[in-house]
Amino acid sequence: MTEFRRVLFRSENSPKITYGHSKDHRHDLPQLVLSLICGNRGGIPVAFNVHSGNTSDKEIIPNIIEKFEEFLKLIEIQKDFIYTADSALYSKRFLLDKKHNFHWLTRVPESIRTARAILSEDSSEFEWVDLGDGYKIASYPHREGGYKHRWMIVSSRKSHFKEIATLEKNLQKEEDYLHKKNQADQSKRLLQHVGGPA
Repeated sequence: MTEFRRVLFRSENSPKITYGHSKDHRHDLPQLVLSLICGNRGGIPVAFNVHSGNTSDKEIIPNIIEKFEEFLKLIEIQKDFIYTADSALYSKRFLLDKKHNFHWLTRVPESIRTARAILSEDSSEFEWVDLGDGYKIASYPHREGGYKHRWMIVSSRKSHFKEIATLEKNLQKEEDYLHKKNQADQSKRLLQHVGGPA
């Protein structure tokens, strides 16, 4: 292990401990980023890579999948894997890369215009499949980067009520802030009036 560390940190291309987007909200601390592929049975790690602390997930996630696929070819394993990752996988670079010949599953980011348009549509237009426990899904065919994708719209009653509660809480905070600001402005005007010229 000591030998590995010595070689790693002497390399010109070795990862840098630096500031980046912290998922623990610790922007005051430098970091390294570790990418990891785990098997679905027991979550056993099967591949990992280390990246500089300011490396984007949009670069990291496709990178480790590509390296793992190369490794599988090298050891002549023909098994098809389905890669599951967060929405950083769904990037233009990844979608337009023709060498990707594997299956994947991810969340479509709502920053994509088409996704926002679909979510703003009347939900009664979709053919919903009830999954029980307040969940339902609808399939939406989509084409991106020359490939056919199947988007699944997931509706959760619990999540819907949680969003409404969060919205009401934020509205209440805003109302309280405006009320305090209004009171402060009135007090300031009153002081100016009292302290004005005789």
